Amino acid sequence: LDRVGPPAELLRAPADGGDGTGQDGLTIDWHFRLVNWQLTRIRSGLLLARALRRRFVMPRLVCGFDRWWAPHKGIIPNAATKLPIFECPMDHVFNVAAFPDEWMPKEYSFFENERMPADINSSVARVPSPNYSSATAFLNELSSPELEGAKVLEVSNIADVYHIFSRSEDEEIKALAHKFEAATRSWVSEWCCAFAPKGMPGHVSYDFFHDVEGHIDRMNRKRVGEWKARLGHTDVAIADCVYSDPRNHTVECKKRGRRASR
Repeated sequence: LDRVGPPAELLRAPADGGDGTGQDGLTIDWHFRLVNWQLTRIRSGLLLARALRRRFVMPRLVCGFDRWWAPHKGIIPNAATKLPIFECPMDHVFNVAAFPDEWMPKEYSFFENERMPADINSSVARVPSPNYSSATAFLNELSSPELEGAKVLEVSNIADVYHIFSRSEDEEIKALAHKFEAATRSWVSEWCCAFAPKGMPGHVSYDFFHDVEGHIDRMNRKRVGEWKARLGHTDVAIADCVYSDPRNHTVECKKRGRRASR
């Protein structure tokens, strides 16, 4: 992929002043909007690299909130972390050990390694505006002899490759998309942790297919309508919870009607 990062509007705090789930007006939902934008691009890059028999290089990952083992408001207590985190570790979002060898991406700094042979960094083919008229046309363009000879292929203005492939008339391309969806549920991890009512989990799972209607996530929930950050394995969304004091020690979640003081 090109090195374009998340748009500026996703890096700013919500204009409504926040919901109490984070510091300085930042929110858990904001964190997930930021990460989900990147997950869609990474999904496209992984699937495209596999179709072209290349190795995907991860972009620099940006996280809205840090990750910890206990409830927090975006920053680990007493840490000097600045939000958002512009060099977020891959294992904050991904279950790296779950990636099969043939799908394992290279780290974002791969091309900056001092041991990288000069002939690789000097053999780069850039495709600024691919042909997205169909999955077949798209792949034919990117596998043309003049591009196939380049050691590095950089694609800009990347489209949603999963949706293009899954709607393809070519059954082999469509099968690759569906196989990818089935395999990747365990590749993403979870964010930890929100303050939650007593007895309710505070972690929120990431989902590679947050934007796919009818998709079954890693907690076996079917996506219907707008994707929402939900607590643990439950159907309770962060948006259904009210944080009634500045320290988040009192949480009430509407769907369960449960209130707990921590």
